[in-house]
Amino acid sequence: MERSIRPGSGSEADDELPSNSLRFGEYLLGLEGLALLRLGASARGDADGRRVHEIADLGARLDEPGLSAPRHLPSTDPGTGYAAWASTYDDRDNPLIAIEEPPMRAVLDELPVGPILDAACGTGRLTAHIATTHPVIGVDGSPEMLDRARARLPAVDFRDGDLGSLPVASDSVVAAVCALALSHLPDLRRPVAELARVVAPGGRIVISNPHPIITGIVGWRAWYARPDGSRAFIPEFAHWHGAYIDAFVAAGLVVRRCLEPAIPIDVARAMGRGWVDDAAEIAVAGLPGVLIWELVRA
Repeated sequence: MERSIRPGSGSEADDELPSNSLRFGEYLLGLEGLALLRLGASARGDADGRRVHEIADLGARLDEPGLSAPRHLPSTDPGTGYAAWASTYDDRDNPLIAIEEPPMRAVLDELPVGPILDAACGTGRLTAHIATTHPVIGVDGSPEMLDRARARLPAVDFRDGDLGSLPVASDSVVAAVCALALSHLPDLRRPVAELARVVAPGGRIVISNPHPIITGIVGWRAWYARPDGSRAFIPEFAHWHGAYIDAFVAAGLVVRRCLEPAIPIDVARAMGRGWVDDAAEIAVAGLPGVLIWELVRA
């Protein structure tokens, strides 16, 4: 199961507005503050005082209707979320996928010949690419997402299954791929161990995830539109590099490559929502948006 992104959304588990919900204007202030910090870190500073002026202006206007709206979305569990999201998952541009997919495809194109597992395959986004050159097994825990994948790729072997207990024989594939899914789980060890189990010795594992900087600091979330038109998000966990390394070592995996593709200027500016686009560019452009690991089973 995969996701999209939404910067600055809330983390409550129901539709009732929390009393501490971040307001839209406060979200914009956060971007301005981060921009100011990054200017200082780069030794450029706020030479013309623009950031400080915009911070003071926004702070004085937080009660205006356009700025006082809450930045709140209710959360749902992955099963509920992807069931509702499946029918529209492929229908709109996804900035996170735009950052992840080009380097991810380049890594996949170098995988050895033989059967490959696409774990948490979703609607078959990467399965379709892999299937042009390899036999593929696609596994996902959402029947609704698998229905879309099967309609898209009827010749592929798709299986219903969980990342914690993959329905795939041990040592049976030359590589396993898991894209934009592990951050839905609180602990990496079990799913990483399962990916290692199904790959033959010397085989590869490729994992992509939202970078912990954008999930843990910037606050991007996997949001989707529900059938009634309202929006919700699927919670995720910011796994830092140390947690990945611990899981890899425990599973007998060796890191071959680690990629951290950056957030491009257009995606960063879109976070300003037409209010503080310049600040959003300074604050976020160039930060790593995705983390991609290529591993070898020892």
